[in-house]
Order: sequence, then structure tokens, then C-alpha cells
Amino acid sequence: MIRLSAIFLVLFSASVFAVPVTITYEGVASGSLDGTAFTNVAFKIVGNADTGTLERRPPPSCYHRVVHISTTVALEGLGEFSLLTDGVGGYASTINGSYLDLIQFQEGEIFGASLVGISPAAACDTSSEPYVSNLLTAQTLSKSLFVSGWEDGGSAGPVMTDGGRLIFNNDNGNSQGSRTVSYPPAQPVPAMSIYLLMVMSGLLALFGFLRARASK
Repeated sequence: MIRLSAIFLVLFSASVFAVPVTITYEGVASGSLDGTAFTNVAFKIVGNADTGTLERRPPPSCYHRVVHISTTVALEGLGEFSLLTDGVGGYASTINGSYLDLIQFQEGEIFGASLVGISPAAACDTSSEPYVSNLLTAQTLSKSLFVSGWEDGGSAGPVMTDGGRLIFNNDNGNSQGSRTVSYPPAQPVPAMSIYLLMVMSGLLALFGFLRARASK
């Protein structure tokens, strides 16, 4: 019972304090949507995630990933579309050394194929524990933009949207772009959540006391 209660408390605490985060990538790209070509079109990719899904490779690696709950792409003059996870595990935002990017990954993989990246950025600090990552630091970073080839034969699988297959041509880092991390306005922790945490902590202490007495 104590073990189950402790697990519940940890999971409950994580759900209370995890907050939504939005990661946006903006730039200009050429390619095609559902077979219709476009040239030098402004794009805006928005990934909606939750800080509770942050993953990292074992120390001392400087690699963190947060999986997107949903991802959309807006193409100037063409509309806004949702990225589907057809045939792949999904999409995520990562920091790998000093490289910040949007990736496509297969289920069970922490690494994935880069789609759009910003470089260079400040690498995570691996000098202390826990490692500090600017993956989720609220900021706008404007740097050289790398659009990886989304065409057949690229490292990523087909990028499918609800408007058809989206292809970006490889630009070899020849354009400028930005990556923005934003959070909703800070909200107070609900009083009921705090109350429940206090109750669970008290129950854990009581169970520990009773178990200690029973063992004597």
C-alpha cells in the first residue's frame, strides 16, 4: 500500500506541475503540398507539447527531447494543416549539443530524423545535476535555418498532413529562421490540488508509522 501510494503521489505531482508549452519554427521554404509546387513560401510550424514529457539521454549526453502532442504547419497563401503521424511515431522538438530542431521519430526511438533546425544555440550545461537545457527556455532565437530534405530518399519518412503530403526541399542552411518557446500565463496551483498533496503526504507518513510499529 505504501509503495502504491508513493507511486500515485509522484504521478499526481507530475500531472499537477507539468505545464503546456508551444514551440514554433518559422522560415521560408520551397517544396510541394499534395503534388502542387510552391517556391519561397513563408512557413510556421507549431508544436504543442507538455513539459512533463521531457526526455533525455543518459549523462553526460546533451540531448533532450519533448514529444509534441500535436503539430501544425501554416504555409503563406496555402493555409494551415495538421501533421499526421501516418507511418511514424510522431514529431518532437530537441536539443542535441548546440543544435535545436524539429524531428520525426519512430516509436521507441529517442533520436529521430531532423526536419527543421536552428544552429548554433547555447548547449545544455552538463557540469551539474540536473543538467540545464535551453530546449524549453522561453525565448525567440533567430539564427541560420536548416531545412532538411523531406523528399523521397531523405532520412525522414513522408511528412503527411491533412492537406496531403508536404515536401520541403533541402536548403543546406542557406536561409534565416527563428524558433520560439512560449508558455501560457502563469496560473496558481489549484487549492484542491495542494490539499490533496498534503492529504497524500499525511497518509504516507501514517502508513509508514503503522508499518514500523507492526514490525516491532
